[in-house]
Amino acid sequence: MLKDFIKHIASETGLTQKNSRVALGIVLNAAERQGSQFSEELYRKLPGARTLSATIGADVGAATGVIARLIEKTPGGRSLVAANMLRDLQKAGLGHDQIGKLLPAIGD
Repeated sequence: MLKDFIKHIASETGLTQKNSRVALGIVLNAAERQGSQFSEELYRKLPGARTLSATIGADVGAATGVIARLIEKTPGGRSLVAANMLRDLQKAGLGHDQIGKLLPAIGD
């Protein structure tokens, strides 16, 4: 199922499947760190999504400590997580157009 989701994202964004996998991991990790119900729902429905999120989060240096995770759920922390998510997506090679297509493709 996760592989099909990654293929869908690649098709919608024009990214390679490898870059789609990384981009999905970045977005899921950021959503989880902000306390998103969306990420929890996706984790229940897509085996391997939580592992992807954790793996990519570790690769980009996302916070893992309990205190850091609590701070990231505050309004200021959420803003920082969102800004870092965009930075990480750009570092992964995504352009503005691809990032603009990414979030709707994940939401579908």
